[in-house]
Amino acid sequence: MPNHVIVSTLGWGGKTLEAAMAGVAALEMSQVELAVFQAYGDIRPKALADGGRAEVATTAACVRELMVEYGIKQVSTMYTGAGDAGLPLTEELRRMAAVADQAVERGVPLVTVLSSASGTKFTVAVDRLKAIREIHAARGLVTSMKTHRGLVGEMPGDAVRLCEAVPDLGLTLEASHYLVGANQGEPFWQVLPHVRHVTLRDARIIPVALQMAPGYGDVDFGQIISRLHDQGYEGKFAVEYVDLRPVDGPEGVARDIPSCIAAMRNLFVSLEKELGVR
Repeated sequence: MPNHVIVSTLGWGGKTLEAAMAGVAALEMSQVELAVFQAYGDIRPKALADGGRAEVATTAACVRELMVEYGIKQVSTMYTGAGDAGLPLTEELRRMAAVADQAVERGVPLVTVLSSASGTKFTVAVDRLKAIREIHAARGLVTSMKTHRGLVGEMPGDAVRLCEAVPDLGLTLEASHYLVGANQGEPFWQVLPHVRHVTLRDARIIPVALQMAPGYGDVDFGQIISRLHDQGYEGKFAVEYVDLRPVDGPEGVARDIPSCIAAMRNLFVSLEKELGVR
C-alpha cells in the first residue's frame, strides 16, 4: 500500500480501539489517522485531560501495544473534537492540550481540528483557532482545520480567510462537505494552497448523501489529485468512512464500511496511476 494512503479509525468509531486496529490490519493497511472524540471511541479528550500526564502516557502505551499486536506501523495524523455542546473555551483548550500531548507521545506531526459552529462571529472563530494553534505550536505540531459543513469556514472563501487570519493554520480538505454543505458543489480550488491533509470519501449532492459507495458519488477525485499534485502537495490521504453513518449506493454494491474503505483506497490509487501522479 502506498505510504501516503492511510485510514481513519472513524471507520470503527462505534467500536473499541482494538477493533479499529484489527479492522485496519484486515484491510492490509498499516497507517492510521487516530480519531479522538468525546462522543465515541476508547480515547476521550476529557479523560486525557482529567488524568494528566499519567493518563496520556498510559493511553499512548495502550495504542503502542495494539499497533504491535496488529502490525500497524504508524499513527500518521490525528483528528479531534473536544465534544460536549456549549463547552467553555477554557475547558475545550484544556482538552485540546491533552490531545496534543497524546500526539507528541505518538510522534504525530499533524492534528486536524474543527472550526466553530456556523453563525459564530468570525473574530470569535479566529480567536479560538489562534488559541488552539498556540497549543500546537508549543509542541511542534501542525494545526489543520477540516473543511466541514455547518461550521465557520464551510465556504471555501471563508476557509481561506481563516487561514489568512490565523498564522500557520492549514486545511484538511474533505470534498464531500463541499458537495453536501452550503457550498453545494461549487468549485473550491482556492483552498488548495492551504491544504495540509486530505480525507477521502465519496458523496452525492442530490439527493443528499454524505457517504456514498466509492465511485457512485459526485466527488471528482481525479481533479483533486491533479490539482494537488500541481500545487506540490506531499501530505497524506486518509480514507474516512464513518461506521455511525449509513452509506448510500445502488443495489448490489457493497456498502459496509470495510468494503467502502477498500474500494475508496483502490479507486484513489488507480486514479493516481492513471494520471501518472505516483
